[in-house]
Amino acid sequence: MSTRALPYLPWRKPKLESGPLGLTARRLYILPTRSGLVFGLLLLGLLVGAINYGVSLAYLFTFWFAGLAVVGMLHTQRNLSGLVLRPGAPAPVFAGETAAFPAGGQPGQ
Repeated sequence: MSTRALPYLPWRKPKLESGPLGLTARRLYILPTRSGLVFGLLLLGLLVGAINYGVSLAYLFTFWFAGLAVVGMLHTQRNLSGLVLRPGAPAPVFAGETAAFPAGGQPGQ
C-alpha cells in the first residue's frame, strides 16, 4: 500500500488548504440527488417492464436514458475539472441589496 493514497481515505481528517484551490478529477464527486434516485428507479422499472413484456422499444428507451445519464455525468465532471477556486471577500451589503461574489478564473490567471 502506497503512502500517497493514505491522505485520501474518507475517515482521515482532511488537510486545510489556503490560497487558490484547483479542482481535479480526484476532488470531484458526483453524488445522487433525490431526483437522480427517482430517475434510477424509473430506469429499473423500465428495464423490468422491458424484460417482462419483451418490448424492444422499452429496451431502447431504457438504455438510451441510462446512456444519457452517464454522458451527462461525464460532461459535468469534464466541465468542472480544471476550475480554480480563489477565496475572495465580497463587498458588504445591507439586507435586501444584491450581493456580488467574485468568480474564479481559468487556470493560470
